[in-house]
Amino acid sequence: MSGTSSSPNPRRFAREDPTQLDFTIDHLGTLRNAVASAAESASLQAERAADLVLAVNELATNSICHGGGRGTLRMWREGGTLLCEVHDRGHIPEGLFHHDAERPDPDAMSGRGLWLVDHLCDAVHVVSSPEAGSTVRVHMRLP
Repeated sequence: MSGTSSSPNPRRFAREDPTQLDFTIDHLGTLRNAVASAAESASLQAERAADLVLAVNELATNSICHGGGRGTLRMWREGGTLLCEVHDRGHIPEGLFHHDAERPDPDAMSGRGLWLVDHLCDAVHVVSSPEAGSTVRVHMRLP
């Protein structure tokens, strides 16, 4: 379902003319509306658009809770894919996120966010280091 990669060395992803939104907790509604609008503009089907909004909201919430209270969302189309990328100053320790992760225990207080994102999106790529922070990119194939 999803492809993942992680690397302790940050790298720049190629982007063509992305929409960018810096956010804090006060901007989560604006962020969700921006993702929904981008999904609609890209003709993403309603259920998949809702999945993307939920996934990006999870990433943004993680940025707020674990990445310094703020982050940056970038969105763009590349071929037949809508991409959303969330960057923050936090660090995702190696091994915390991997595609083969088991479903989090229902009683666990945390640990569902990245698992959920991985299962909602077509691909997830994570680049994280203590020095440069974390960037999580999600892909949704377009019809």
